[in-house]
Amino acid sequence: MPTVELYRNYGILADATEQVGQHKDAYQVILDGVKGGTKEKRLAAQFIQKFFKHFPELANSAINAQLDLCEDEDVSIRWQAIKELVPNRKRSLSRLYIVTLLI
Repeated sequence: MPTVELYRNYGILADATEQVGQHKDAYQVILDGVKGGTKEKRLAAQFIQKFFKHFPELANSAINAQLDLCEDEDVSIRWQAIKELVPNRKRSLSRLYIVTLLI
């Protein structure tokens, strides 16, 4: 999967504002980015978390994808994925609970 494809789908989701949840296919492409090369995996780690709350039906897939990145051979990808798991004040407490259970 080319990096440009991830950016295109990120743009679709970012531009959708209130209708982000209607673009499930775009989010799925981002989830599939974990199967790409180094650049794609690092971008996927960032993008998965950014739009996570808008796709509760894909929560299990998103968490599994992020955890796959946490187990990647490349240290820089693992670092990026773990960094994105750390919640900030904008992320939901329920997701924090799920992540702490998984870790």
